[in-house]
Amino acid sequence: MKTISYEAFHNVFMYKNQQVFLNKGDTLYRYGDEAKEFYIIEKGCIELSTEFEGNEFVLERLPTGSILNHRTVWNEDPMKVTVKATEPTYLIKFHISLFNLVKDVDKVFYKNL
Repeated sequence: MKTISYEAFHNVFMYKNQQVFLNKGDTLYRYGDEAKEFYIIEKGCIELSTEFEGNEFVLERLPTGSILNHRTVWNEDPMKVTVKATEPTYLIKFHISLFNLVKDVDKVFYKNL
């Protein structure tokens, strides 16, 4: 079995990313959008909501430190919620290529994520 070294994983995780800033009320994704990135909320708050019969329902609020969108990226599904900032929010964005690298090299580690 191939394994990825801690150093290699750290280098990809720490350097293959980008900071994203959202103002209060900015939408990151809408229901049905394609998702190729996942995020860590560095500072701020994100709200996940859905619509039903023309009404918006908040499902969850994710605080600083939360991981956003990882299951959608893993499953290659479209977004099932609308994602927007409830306050000025800083996100760290990671592309799906990070997961693909880990999946290709260390299937046991990837399975347990």
